[in-house]
Amino acid sequence: MALRISVVILTCDRAEMLGGCLRALGEQERPPDEIVVVDNGSNDEATALIATLADALPVRRIPGIPKDRWNGAAASRNLGVREATGDWIAFTDDDCLPTADWLRRIAAHAEADRADAIGGITEDSGTLRFPWWWHEELNWAPGLSVPGMKTKHPGSLHYAQTANMAVRRQVLL
Repeated sequence: MALRISVVILTCDRAEMLGGCLRALGEQERPPDEIVVVDNGSNDEATALIATLADALPVRRIPGIPKDRWNGAAASRNLGVREATGDWIAFTDDDCLPTADWLRRIAAHAEADRADAIGGITEDSGTLRFPWWWHEELNWAPGLSVPGMKTKHPGSLHYAQTANMAVRRQVLL
């Protein structure tokens, strides 16, 4: 049976960024089996964008937690996990642009390794502006990987960011 990968993305009033993320998912070497967008009460064009792209991508919007009751990203991600149907759940953020090999690499590790979770490096595309006093060791705060976080074992990290990770579905439920 072929491995199925669902992608879960959270959004709220960031339709333009979400569009870039969804277009990047449409250019994957190994296409997603489904994309679940958890919309936490957007008042912008997110719903229309998802409807427009639904013909080209296996994307669907589910209502998330309204802004006035939102209690954190974890609760919204859990909604997405419960709605997702894949064997593996890949997480990214609406402001991320996954590289074309992202899901292919996740699938390769999921099929070859006995791991329950897979994570990768998350880098700034050059759009973030940091103050002069910023030190790279603080990169975890905006969701980026920290230099030196790689362990002594090639290809492994101390911890993964939810902007670039996948977890076996049965582990999450």
